[in-house]
Amino acid sequence: MTIRAKIALGYFAALTALLLVMATFRSTSRAMAESQRAIVHTLQVIDWLDDELGAALDEQDAVRGYALTGDERELAAIQAARSRSDTLLGELHALVADSDQAARLESLGNAIQRLLDDGEQLVAIRRTQGLDAAIAHLHGGRGRARMDEVRRIEEEMDDAESRLLAERTQRAQDTVSAGLRNSALASAAAIALVLAAFALTNRSIAKPIADMEAAARRIGAGDLGYRIHPSGNDELTSLARHLDDMAERRQEAVAKAEHVLASLKREKGRLSFLADVGTRLARSLDLESTLQNICEAAVPTLADACMVHLLEDDGAIRRAATFSDQARLARVLEEIRTRFPVRRNDQLSVVARALRTGAPQLLARVPPNWPEEYAQNAEHLELLRKLDMRSVLSVPIPSPQRTIGALTLLSTTPGHFSEEDVWLAQEMGTRASLAIQNARLYRDSVAATRARDHVLAVVSHDLKNPLNAVGLAAAALRRKAPATSYGESVGRNAAFVLRGTRRMEQLIQRLVDAAKLESGTLKLNFAPADPAALVREAVEEIEPVALDHGLAIDVSLPTAPLVVCDRERVLQVFSNLLGNAVRFTPRGGTLKVHAAEKGGFVEFEVADTGAGISPEALPHVFERYWQAPGVAGGGSGLGLFIAKEIVQAHGGVIRAESELGHGARLIFTLPTASRTDGEAASLSV
Repeated sequence: MTIRAKIALGYFAALTALLLVMATFRSTSRAMAESQRAIVHTLQVIDWLDDELGAALDEQDAVRGYALTGDERELAAIQAARSRSDTLLGELHALVADSDQAARLESLGNAIQRLLDDGEQLVAIRRTQGLDAAIAHLHGGRGRARMDEVRRIEEEMDDAESRLLAERTQRAQDTVSAGLRNSALASAAAIALVLAAFALTNRSIAKPIADMEAAARRIGAGDLGYRIHPSGNDELTSLARHLDDMAERRQEAVAKAEHVLASLKREKGRLSFLADVGTRLARSLDLESTLQNICEAAVPTLADACMVHLLEDDGAIRRAATFSDQARLARVLEEIRTRFPVRRNDQLSVVARALRTGAPQLLARVPPNWPEEYAQNAEHLELLRKLDMRSVLSVPIPSPQRTIGALTLLSTTPGHFSEEDVWLAQEMGTRASLAIQNARLYRDSVAATRARDHVLAVVSHDLKNPLNAVGLAAAALRRKAPATSYGESVGRNAAFVLRGTRRMEQLIQRLVDAAKLESGTLKLNFAPADPAALVREAVEEIEPVALDHGLAIDVSLPTAPLVVCDRERVLQVFSNLLGNAVRFTPRGGTLKVHAAEKGGFVEFEVADTGAGISPEALPHVFERYWQAPGVAGGGSGLGLFIAKEIVQAHGGVIRAESELGHGARLIFTLPTASRTDGEAASLSV
């Protein structure tokens, strides 16, 4: 029986107070209908709010799915969720009339839009930059904060609507009670019938309303598992069922949110682990230390023990490193590593299979008879039994050309490794590959540098003695040449030999200096020096050569404070700069040497009136062994490189300025004594 039918039965029962009772019940009916519409309206708002939160969660699930898998089908799910979100927001705008709720709805729309924008950004990053960038953005992004903001606003609106539902329910109950009381007073003659009608109405309406009020309060307080479970088929029963459905949907939305948070937590753990792996692998460029760091990074997060195998150029498999934080396992692994190598074609070895196939090999549960089948001899079998591994995962360590090794994880727990562990191990293998290649490059670089230094040391030692002998012989020949035309010819040839030996000695010294600068073994003896005296001494050394080339020298020496430098090395810088200026300035040109103080430094300048340096060549003039193409009379390509290294070792800078056809300017700076507190020191650079 419907509510209106029950009220009509009360009207007919109270015939003696028909008019008043009819008016009273009509007023009560209108108030109840209005309250019912208001309650239904409130429940619909709550229902659509929950649907809106569900749409936002679905969109976020699809965005993360696309970011992690790149599956284009996730984009359709993203679009569907966004379309549903827009539709629900439009319907909510039409329903919400309360100004506070309208403001909250506006905030909810803005928060959802920011969440959608963040999702679009993540999708764009996944498309353009790939998985690692998407994971990095997911780890450092604001998706969780956006989702928390959406959930917070939705909960505020839910709470407000729940309070409004309770208030409207209370008003409906009050209206019914007042109508019944007025009806009772309207006719004393029909009091018995009115009381009966009131009792019927109270049982059919007031109790369900009270039940719904209590349910609304408990749901609003967070008891999402509470249900009314109404019976009947009237309007209040339908309303109670709607309230139960709303609570169930809200409970499902909260469960989805908790699932998303758990996924984010797992993702954070994966990213933190990989970040720790990267930090460990960056600690050293030594190959053996790098291999050991790879093993230590995996234990105990991924496994009980870890091994790294390298595939040598001859095809042999070298068990390069092992690690376990359990002393017993560590001892067994080390003995296996040193005594029993992996056989390349062993079909039972997950390591060999990973190296052959270039794909992960998972032995989720090691068969009981596996040690007997795999062991190379009785001692090997005994060690395998002591190892007691129950689950094995081996992933290749790739390089652009080939697989260079394998990372193998061991666990004493059957079925230990999950799909996520396989993914993490592969990511770790990729990072291990980069670390191993860098360590090998560093090892080869150190070996090449040592070989070069050894060659330079041998060459410089073995050449100096013959050069000295040639120089002494040429000098003696020049002195003893007779005063005849033949003697003059002999003197000129002897002078030519002397110049050649000096150039050879300078070249040998430059090669030795360049090697020392690169290896950091060149010694500098710092002391205060007068800039003017440095310039004068440098000019005096180059002046005979400049005059012989028909060049003038213009020296400008304003007063400048003392500098802290290695005098001999600074004169070497001047010699290199002035030597280049003499070499590339045509006869009749001018060399300019200038010094001046600038902001705690003394700036020295060597300029010439030669052909200048092309814009293409200018950035390269200080590079080692570099010479301008097509330029005749070039040197070893070490002079300006050595000058740059010496100046930088003094804490100064050097630069070149030039325009073709207008000569070149080489400028370098040295710190003043006041800048370094006037202290002289002996430093190794």
